[in-house]
Amino acid sequence: MFVAIAALSACMGAGMGAATPEGVLREKAYEGRLSVRDFGARGDGVTDDTAAIQARLDEGRSCVYLPPPKDHYVISKTLRIGSDTELRLDRFSVIRLAPKSDCPMIENKSYVKGADRRISLTGGIWDMDNVRQAPNPGWAHLATPPRPKCNPRGEYSAGQYRGNAFYFENVSNLVVRGVTIRNPVTDGFQMCRVRFFKIE
Repeated sequence: MFVAIAALSACMGAGMGAATPEGVLREKAYEGRLSVRDFGARGDGVTDDTAAIQARLDEGRSCVYLPPPKDHYVISKTLRIGSDTELRLDRFSVIRLAPKSDCPMIENKSYVKGADRRISLTGGIWDMDNVRQAPNPGWAHLATPPRPKCNPRGEYSAGQYRGNAFYFENVSNLVVRGVTIRNPVTDGFQMCRVRFFKIE
């Protein structure tokens, strides 16, 4: 049985007054005074923003808001989002996987242990840039130069690269809305053993 749930509302709802750090960022964004330097990422389309964005996700905030970048955000490793967290981008903000990163763009932190709950992902254009990544792992042995197959026996293995842009496993209460996934290597979105989710 699938049950739709409400998204986390901390980014837009109560508790986001200007006195809080997130409230200051949102107020500055509405006034046009927000620079991506306010939270450590550059968004210039060249600098690797992975560490800055991941540091925000690791702070344990209920909402991590990435303001519109000057060009686009670049990540080179998988962003890992934990329980009780919403990652929010504006509708047309672009986040792109760096060439030869060969990894999902985002996944939940505890997908092996199955402890994640109440995760929300809102907005943004997520560009996996497939022509600059390793090919479909099932056909990797045909690439130039050849790469080993992801799993010679064809068995499922948690954490193995499969060319998916988003990967969520063992999550309870997942909400994904207003997201565009562009240029995935294989599937844009894969989830496994996810209970109570809403995708719109």
